[in-house]
Amino acid sequence: MTGIKKAKVVIDFVGATSTIELGTKIVSLDGDLTIVGLGGGHYQYSMSGLPFGVSMTNPYWGSRVELMEVVGLARQKKIHIEIEKYKLDEANEVYDRMRNGKIRGRAVLIP
Repeated sequence: MTGIKKAKVVIDFVGATSTIELGTKIVSLDGDLTIVGLGGGHYQYSMSGLPFGVSMTNPYWGSRVELMEVVGLARQKKIHIEIEKYKLDEANEVYDRMRNGKIRGRAVLIP
């Protein structure tokens, strides 16, 4: 999929075993593989399964019902979520800003 050039950042929005395995094949040395999706997949770790230095994370904060409750609170203006909007082609710079703690709230990429 990426040819000889690997991806520095891979974000898996599905989280199925097949997409996790694909991510491990296309992420580069010292890259980041983040599994956001809750597709029920799993990954059997081995030393030869990931390129050296890869950071593999799966952030998770709650259930679908809890997400609906948070969205409801935001609609009622009981909570405020700070966002910074960026163009999609600024994704690499935004990722660097996030890594360096320079984003307030959420970064939103707009195609």
